[in-house]
Amino acid sequence: MVPKIQDSGTGTPRILLIGPYDPHCGEYTFLAPPLGVWRLAGVLQSAGFHAEVFDPNCCAGPPQRALERELLRVTWDVIGVSTTGMTLKFDLELAHLARRIAPGAPLLAGGMEATFRPELMFELGPFDRVVLGEGERPLLELASRLRSGQPLGGIAGTAERKPDGTWTPFIQVPIGDIDTFRLIDMDADGNTLYFLDSRERDRAALFSMDMTTRETRLLAADDEADIVEATLDEQRRPVAARANRDRSRWYAVNPVAKQDLADLARHGSGDVYFLSDSADRRKASVFFERDSESGEFALLDRETHEVRKLLVQRKALADVPLRKMQPVIIPSRDGLRLNGYLTLPA
Repeated sequence: MVPKIQDSGTGTPRILLIGPYDPHCGEYTFLAPPLGVWRLAGVLQSAGFHAEVFDPNCCAGPPQRALERELLRVTWDVIGVSTTGMTLKFDLELAHLARRIAPGAPLLAGGMEATFRPELMFELGPFDRVVLGEGERPLLELASRLRSGQPLGGIAGTAERKPDGTWTPFIQVPIGDIDTFRLIDMDADGNTLYFLDSRERDRAALFSMDMTTRETRLLAADDEADIVEATLDEQRRPVAARANRDRSRWYAVNPVAKQDLADLARHGSGDVYFLSDSADRRKASVFFERDSESGEFALLDRETHEVRKLLVQRKALADVPLRKMQPVIIPSRDGLRLNGYLTLPA
């Protein structure tokens, strides 16, 4: 057995971060190194902590044996396992190995799968905590507490297992809100979560949550319909949100979107859908869905504020006299409003 190297006496905790394990030669990881894990290690090292990365896809011999040697090489104070949906089965294998060899080290789960399904991590894995989001702030806080000997409970941006074996939930969604509640994305910094939520509301709205304080903020809402979609910028922050009432209605979250929506409205009628942005976000491709003529693909130039027609969806409808759909509201016997559409003959 390889003798363990004990702590140097400086009080600096040793942190081992394990990347997602893809035994299928890149089928799930596309041969990409675990850049997110390396970034976390760099953040910890810049703050004066001892952090190392174990990449199970780039090691000598079988990953299980290589990880065992690494776990026995030093006394690790924290072990983190990065998870993805496609590699979860293999990530859990390494997590159980880490727990067996280093039972005294807090074992963390991180990554996208852990962020959006923390309850599954506790159900299937031997984890003590789940790090939500990108993880820089929670890991720095955890390492600081270890160094100063403070308790590790209640760190913002984490979900943790209670003493009785149950876990502290991140978000609880009643069954009546399951269809309208949706996690959209984390921003690029990993500090803010964006989601659609209808809890304690009559309609779903767009919210943000600070992952450190857990404070939420309303970003967009419609009084008569659910918010069903949000477009994001290059930093994965909402730009605009869409609701389907009688027609698609967009609400600007970012001031830039107000100008976009005004430019598109001048181009013509129709329900607008944003398709993609250029790398510099100077141009955007959009689609106008129309009832009385074929749909149209167009290009929005954000510098000139011009919208240029690219092509129509169905040329065969160019000379066909289509009728407009008129939105109608049918009152039900229980006082609710049923939305519908009426098309009248010529």
